[in-house]
Amino acid sequence: MVHESDLVHVFWHPDVLLHDAGNAVLEAPASPLLEVAEPHVEGPDRIRNMRSILERGPMAPHLSWHAGRHARTDELLAFHSSEYVAELQAAAEAGGRRFTSTTYFGADSFGPA
Repeated sequence: MVHESDLVHVFWHPDVLLHDAGNAVLEAPASPLLEVAEPHVEGPDRIRNMRSILERGPMAPHLSWHAGRHARTDELLAFHSSEYVAELQAAAEAGGRRFTSTTYFGADSFGPA
């Protein structure tokens, strides 16, 4: 029997699935040898699979699921500079931005982030 004090609390919000990392060749420029750009590994399908593993795997009895919510600006600023938060918000409002070959922040990424 698992005691309440031994549970790991997991907060989930479905908007996390809205983040689309786009296509990427990990830490390298796209190769002219590739015919099709592959989706970045950090996408909605991977998040769905991680949730599925947590719900069905050996950790399931040790987890307590709760409804998540979007962080307030003051909460974001407790961990990030106002310049960084503004840069991400501007990237989303501009329709998305590729920060590196593997880091894409899409138009719908600010809420999930």
